Amino acid sequence: MLRELDQRTGDGVTVTLFWDTTFNRTLIRLADSVTDLTDLFHVPAYAAADAFEHPFYYRDGTDCVVE
Repeated sequence: MLRELDQRTGDGVTVTLFWDTTFNRTLIRLADSVTDLTDLFHVPAYAAADAFEHPFYYRDGTDCVVE
């Protein structure tokens, strides 16, 4: 089950931070209304706050698993 922890929107991009209670992991969802990009990816728990602020940096990171 996904629980929304935080969400922010700016410049047409919505970033949502989730906690997956089933697998005990954190996820970021990006939704860009300009480019129609929608992506959901795993980030390490220790980096969740930073990934929420800088999602494009973590989106292609080696620690991330694209969903």
